[in-house]
Amino acid sequence: YTRARPDSARVSAARLLGVDEHTLSETLSTRTIRAREDTYVVAMEPAQAEANRDALAKAVYNQLFLWLVDRINKSLSTSHGAAIRNSANATSKSPNRRTPTRGAAASPGG
Repeated sequence: YTRARPDSARVSAARLLGVDEHTLSETLSTRTIRAREDTYVVAMEPAQAEANRDALAKAVYNQLFLWLVDRINKSLSTSHGAAIRNSANATSKSPNRRTPTRGAAASPGG
């Protein structure tokens, strides 16, 4: 296969994924075929290699998006829960605020 020349995007992607740039490049541009005891490494057409690259980018983006949504949800649930607790505590400690008692409706006669 023809070896792709290193570019800054590939080098950066490999570094961020924690893999060797050569390994990433080979993985995206070749496929391994095993037939009985033989193993063949076959170069992909450029369009296939581009599709692999795009699939990897989509998978990384998807995982990053899911992680981000999870972090936001945890942050909101924690801060929202704290805000509700603080609001409830402030309301219950207010001396001027009376809360109606269940079943204790005022009668006209008094």
